Amino acid sequence: MATYPSTVPRITTTTAATPTENCRNCNPNTIEVLMGPFPSKIIEIDEIGMNANGCVTRTFQCDGLEDPVQTEFQWNRGAGGHSRDTPESVRRTLTCDNRGRWILMQDGLMTPIMEVQCFATSLNDGEDAGRR
Repeated sequence: MATYPSTVPRITTTTAATPTENCRNCNPNTIEVLMGPFPSKIIEIDEIGMNANGCVTRTFQCDGLEDPVQTEFQWNRGAGGHSRDTPESVRRTLTCDNRGRWILMQDGLMTPIMEVQCFATSLNDGEDAGRR
């Protein structure tokens, strides 16, 4: 009778984690870019991209006014918080989650975003300053 080794060779395979299909399917129209009277102003950058995990991202950037005091994003009419970087500019990237929602990750919180608005103030605030 033949004897066989006590161990059987194993083949180990690894599979890279792939994103769920939903994190690739966020609709850009589910975020309303709001524009109101001064100090609200236009958002200069609104770009769709993809992160290293293969999930869709959306980057917003708002540049401040001349002689800026503060530039910020307001999310979900303030209910989603505010984002500030420098007085000159603010930039945030949202990530599509596995439920097809745009998510802001900030201050340890993950907030679904439906609305964004930029506000900017300067030392020389004037009636038309926010519209440039």
